[in-house]
Amino acid sequence: MIARTRPAGSRLRRSAASASLATLALLPALALAAGAHAQSAPAPVAAAAPAASAGDSLRSVAFLEGGTWLGEGTWPDGSKLRVEQRFFWGPTRTVLHFESYDLASGERRLLYEGLLFFDPKRGRVVQWNFKPNGERDETEVTRMLSDGYEIRGAKTWSLVRGRGADEFTWELRVPQGNDWREILRATYRRRR
Repeated sequence: MIARTRPAGSRLRRSAASASLATLALLPALALAAGAHAQSAPAPVAAAAPAASAGDSLRSVAFLEGGTWLGEGTWPDGSKLRVEQRFFWGPTRTVLHFESYDLASGERRLLYEGLLFFDPKRGRVVQWNFKPNGERDETEVTRMLSDGYEIRGAKTWSLVRGRGADEFTWELRVPQGNDWREILRATYRRRR
């Protein structure tokens, strides 16, 4: 969970935010994992089309690997989001590892760590998130955009959009009636 001051009754936002923060880490792996997958041994002609399509779709998010990202935003109740994320390749360069830390409480606390990879059986980028208590969850990217990606589930909708080589935004939305309401817009900047 994200450590921050919030009024009682904000449980939905906290759960949605925790799940969505984990989803956010997926972005760099999309490009990198798919790119590394596409560079492995030549695939049979029939399998080449999906990998090429995935690689083309992921090109717009390749900039996220490397460096440390600092994300900041404000929740509707005025509490601050302050997160540090780092993405790096494993030894085989086919799996992108990530770490995400909460900084809002004034101390650096691990939120989750995980793995990002392209699953050729599903034809999708998959993210595994591991929380400090050992729980694991899995997320798939639902749509690639020209400048980022989206992950849309029943309870949250995250949009991540690049704004140059060293900045991106994350919009978090939750259902409200028959529509979606934005509850967070955070900006992430890379520190080298």
